[in-house]
Amino acid sequence: MANNDAVHTETFVYTVTAMLLTGGDARAATLAALAGTCAIALTACSSSGPRAEPAPGAPSASSPSLSSPAQAGPAASSAASASTSAGAPTPGRSTPAASAPGSPSASSSAPLPSPTGTWKPPARRAANGPTAPPPVPTRKAALDNPVSFTTDVTVSLVSVQATSVTAATPGEVSGPAVRVTVRVDNRSKKAIDVSSAVVSLAADKDGYGIGTTAGKPSPLQGSVAPGSTTSGSYVFMLNPAKARPVTISVNYAAGEPIAIFTGRTA
Repeated sequence: MANNDAVHTETFVYTVTAMLLTGGDARAATLAALAGTCAIALTACSSSGPRAEPAPGAPSASSPSLSSPAQAGPAASSAASASTSAGAPTPGRSTPAASAPGSPSASSSAPLPSPTGTWKPPARRAANGPTAPPPVPTRKAALDNPVSFTTDVTVSLVSVQATSVTAATPGEVSGPAVRVTVRVDNRSKKAIDVSSAVVSLAADKDGYGIGTTAGKPSPLQGSVAPGSTTSGSYVFMLNPAKARPVTISVNYAAGEPIAIFTGRTA
């Protein structure tokens, strides 16, 4: 459609030009030049297609807002210079990112206070209470002598007899053994509980008597009233057992003194 219009326009222009030139005067030549100029303009408009309409509110090419500062005058140039110096972005130059609202800047943050004083390590605390249990009082005697304590309790060995036992229940062992009978006399004014009594036997040559339930032992147990006496028996596996040097320790109650007897078995 645009090409057809251009053809018709050129044909019309050429026709008018030919008619005017036949007049042979100067005005005809002027009109011919004007007609040629119009033809060129119409041809350009026809070949460029329909003109696009600007969006509503968009500034046109002739709008004063698009004028350069030189065309707008001194006032526009001053305003442009002021906007540039006020922080407007310049082409080719990066703009620093704005700080988030409420975030402290380097210039607004207060300097940290300088440390004062001298650090000292804490004082070493003293130990709370004893680090080792106090030694338990002990007294030594021969196998046939009693041992008396300041607690008004006397411990003695009634007999230390070599014997032989036979296993009767699982875990027991048959063989030579030593039977020890212990006696406790309570001369104090209060009852004492001997259920926690501990009796042990050690022999020469690093021998050690092993307690056993074979041979029907009957350990100390129960409470001993003031002025009363109780006895208990213990059996220890020991090979050999007859005429063997032994050391027997008797602790008649937990936390109380220990009686240590030494001698030979019968």
